[in-house]
Amino acid sequence: MSKSQSETKTMRDFFSAREDDSSLPSCRNQTRFHHQRSHSAALSFLLIVGCLLILQWSNLGWSTGKLGPSILLIFSALAGWTFKQPGVTYTMGMTCMGMLILHAVQGELHQQAIVETARATFSVGAVAQLMTVVRSIIDDRESISGSDPLTNLLNLKRFKAYVDSRSASDHPDSSPFAIALLDCDQFKSYNDTHGHLSGDQYLIDMANRIDSSLVEGEFAARWGGDEFAILYLSTNEEFLVDRLRALQQSLASTSEQIENSMTWSVGIAIFSSPENFSADEMINRADQAMYAAKRTGRGQIHVVSDSSGDGL
Repeated sequence: MSKSQSETKTMRDFFSAREDDSSLPSCRNQTRFHHQRSHSAALSFLLIVGCLLILQWSNLGWSTGKLGPSILLIFSALAGWTFKQPGVTYTMGMTCMGMLILHAVQGELHQQAIVETARATFSVGAVAQLMTVVRSIIDDRESISGSDPLTNLLNLKRFKAYVDSRSASDHPDSSPFAIALLDCDQFKSYNDTHGHLSGDQYLIDMANRIDSSLVEGEFAARWGGDEFAILYLSTNEEFLVDRLRALQQSLASTSEQIENSMTWSVGIAIFSSPENFSADEMINRADQAMYAAKRTGRGQIHVVSDSSGDGL
C-alpha cells in the first residue's frame, strides 16, 4: 500500500470513529444556538407588543381598520424569527413598536408604511439567511474534508483532534511523539512586497514541500497564516533536528521570483508521555519553543521536551 493510500485510510478510520464526538463542535449545534437566540428575541418582542396592544385597546377600542395593521406589524417583526436571525427580529421589532406607539398617539398609521416595513423585513431576513447558508456550506466543507482550503493540508481542528487521539492512553497506536511548529521569518515583508496572491502561492508551494518530506504515519497542518505544524512519530532529538534542518534548506530554496532566501524558525516539543497533556498544551509548548528559536535569530531550531527542565 502506498503512503498516500495508507494515510487516507488511517485518517478516514480515525475521523469516522469520531463523528459522534461532542467535543468537535458542529454546524448543527451552532444553528440550534442561533435559533434559540431568535426564539428568545421574538418572545421578548411579543410580550412588549402585547402590552402596547392592550394599552391601545383600552384607549381607542378595536376596529377592523386598527386590528389589521397591528397583526401585520407583529408578523413583520416575526420575520426575523422565521429566518432564524435574532438581529433582524430585534431591529424590526423596535421599528414596529415605534410605529405602534405612533398609532396609539395619533390614532392613525399610514398603510403603505406598514406594507413597506413588512417587505423590508422579509428582504433583509432572506438575504441574512442566504449568507448564513453560504457560510454554513463553507464551514461544512472544511470540517468534513478536514483540510485547509488553501494548502490542502490538515486544518487546525482536525490536526488537534488527531493529536488528542494519538495521546490517549487507550489508543491502539499510542506512543511517544513530537510536534514541530514552523514559521516563515520574512513572510510579512514578502507579502507586502509581492502581494497576497503571490504570498498564497508561496504558501501552497511550501505546503507541498512539507508534505513531501513526511513518511507514513506523520501528518502536517496549516496552523494559520505562514505557520505549519507537523506531528513526528520519532522522539530522537538528533534525528528530528537533522530532518528539520533538511526541511529548512528545502523551504529556503525558493523560486527565482524571490530575490533572497526565506528562512524558517522551528520549535520542536518532544513528548515521551503524551497522555499527560492535551492537544492544546502540547501545541502551546511547541509554539513556545518556536518563539524561543526566533529570539535567537532567524532560521534557528529550539527543542524542548516533557522530561527536561525547560519549563514543560
